[in-house]
Amino acid sequence: MALIPLLIIVLYYLVAYFFSNIKTRMLAILFVVFASGLGGILMIARLVLYPLFSGWLSLMDLWAADGFIFFTLFHSPHFMLALSLMLLIFLWTILALEKKQWRYSIYSGLAALILFQFHPYDIPTTVLVMVGFVLLLMAKNKKINWFNIKHCLLVLLISSPALIYHLWTYRAFWLKQIISAQNDCFTPALGKTILSYGCPLVLGLIGLVYILKYKTFKDKEMFLVVWLIIQGALIYFPFNMQRRFILGLQVVINILAIFGLIYLKNIFKIKRPLSSGQTAILIAGALIVLTGSNYLILIMSFYPIINPGPIYYLENSRLEAMQWLKNNTSPKSVVLSSCPNCNLIPAFGLRRVYLGHWDFTVNSKQKLALLNYFFQKNNPNDGRKNFLLKNNINYIFYSKKGEGFGPFNPNTKSYLKEVYQNPDITIYQVNQHAR
Repeated sequence: MALIPLLIIVLYYLVAYFFSNIKTRMLAILFVVFASGLGGILMIARLVLYPLFSGWLSLMDLWAADGFIFFTLFHSPHFMLALSLMLLIFLWTILALEKKQWRYSIYSGLAALILFQFHPYDIPTTVLVMVGFVLLLMAKNKKINWFNIKHCLLVLLISSPALIYHLWTYRAFWLKQIISAQNDCFTPALGKTILSYGCPLVLGLIGLVYILKYKTFKDKEMFLVVWLIIQGALIYFPFNMQRRFILGLQVVINILAIFGLIYLKNIFKIKRPLSSGQTAILIAGALIVLTGSNYLILIMSFYPIINPGPIYYLENSRLEAMQWLKNNTSPKSVVLSSCPNCNLIPAFGLRRVYLGHWDFTVNSKQKLALLNYFFQKNNPNDGRKNFLLKNNINYIFYSKKGEGFGPFNPNTKSYLKEVYQNPDITIYQVNQHAR
């Protein structure tokens, strides 16, 4: 709740830097915060025209909280703080290069130090946009600007402890290398991305043309061009974490969309104010086309209340069983269970699990396949005991609600001994000496 006004204030200062007219600023801040893509509209269309829209169910504006401001404000505090710091770095960088004042460089460096330490996914976007803008200015002016170069070096120097830390931990710890290799966050196909950003993206591209067409624009407008091109390329860079680079993209798209609206106004020579009827139609259309996904996000947020489950609420029976593990088993014990219990046991039972979070479990894809085979098959001689012994698994955390456990019946296995039971959960201990 505290970070929401922080991000709104930072967004307003960024918008105010690009637009001096108060009405334009207000329109821009509304666009930046609320304008979204076509995911909500296509979701409704799918209900009516299922065969036509069956492949477009999951557009990013309905599930990628880091890519859309309203979703970010509604969902993720770490995304809010990361975006606030990124925007401050960009704003202070532009001010430093424009005013030739070192204090803005220092501010940028301190913000980068904090950002890079806790959200390193934003390092490529922040550094490449800043360096790309400096190189563009030198190419435009056809001379080397040493202040601009020193600004970049100072920002990197101040933020270097975070950069060195991440480089060192990656090289020193094998587990971090595995986590990075498994952190598959691929950007959807280009068509889905375009629809995910919808009308603001179309207007933003028009605004991009507007800036490039009229070469009298200031350097700060060119910064938006560099930002959009570099970040747009990053989210399709051939790297398994490409979608992690999406934070902040909607900001530049929606700011450019305002330039696009200005361009369209000039083209169609709209000078007279709209009538009340035209204004009402325009507002209604904008609320449907530009913010439709936000309504669906709000509606979906009530799902955990209507249909509570272990993903959202930890039932007392599960908590009691996990606490039993904590109090009655060896700290070196390994537990086998299906999701969502496997993600909760390390937190509440303080015990390791064979398979937990997909990104933080080594060889998670192979382990998921083996776990599914373990619970979905019930052949009498299928090597289950050998599997448990080979992987040093000591306990099975079994839910009677059948969450992914399939036909497997632990009560029929001589090598499993029931050691705990409540109405929902049974815990079995692996007997290494049983046949």
